[in-house]
Amino acid sequence: MRTGSLTITHAHVWDGAGFDERDVHIVDGRVADAPAADARTLDAAGAWVVPGLIDAHFHAYATSMDGMENERGPLSFTAINGARRLAKALRRGFTTVRDVAGGDIGLAQAIDADLFSSPRYHFTGPALSQTGGHGDPRSAHIDTCFSHGHMCEVVDGVDALRLAVRNRLRTGAHAIKIMTSGGVFSLTDPIRNPQYSAEEVRAVVEEATRRGSYVAAHAYSSEAVIHSIENGVRSIEHGNLIDAATAARMARLGAFLVPTLAAYDAMDRRGAAIA
Repeated sequence: MRTGSLTITHAHVWDGAGFDERDVHIVDGRVADAPAADARTLDAAGAWVVPGLIDAHFHAYATSMDGMENERGPLSFTAINGARRLAKALRRGFTTVRDVAGGDIGLAQAIDADLFSSPRYHFTGPALSQTGGHGDPRSAHIDTCFSHGHMCEVVDGVDALRLAVRNRLRTGAHAIKIMTSGGVFSLTDPIRNPQYSAEEVRAVVEEATRRGSYVAAHAYSSEAVIHSIENGVRSIEHGNLIDAATAARMARLGAFLVPTLAAYDAMDRRGAAIA
């Protein structure tokens, strides 16, 4: 709850080391030592109370495993589906999400207006991709144009990238997302190869930094991660193929890793069967 007062009774409350049965008092949307006089009471006997979870890599606008449909399908459907995904995330216990590739100020406005239940919402807008990069949904044998979609935009060149970053920050983006390696979802790019030139990455970082923001990069391999962080990227998304030396270099430069843990879980459960 964002505002109002509530007392939760008989709950098993996580205290950092284990669960302890106690009452929790929320006054004007914040945990307090004592209840408010007008607080509602919720009996949570048999239930557990834990701190709100944060999903640091979320995609509200992901609707399909087909990249072109994902990008160019009806925005009305995409937005309604995004609202539904956010509401479900909240019900799973996520009180903050970071949408890195997608989202826009309209979705954020709807959340601020309480049009639907949602976690606290941070978005980057469409991720920036080079032609033929991870955000380019075109297959090699199809002759069709693509410039932008709901989750990605193809932008090449330093000047064009500067303009794209400025537009994202103008329209409420909290950070900037770029694609600096191939991925399992894109059709024409090797997964290990670094994407964007050093000059292009630095231009994006310079624009974001000047506004007090930062850049997150989709990057799987050590080669792509080093290329990203040496040019100022602060947050590495995925990083499944990095080695120990790359992780150490990230730590020295103050870069963060947002790992895709589901991939490791799937490899552990299914890897032997498909090897």
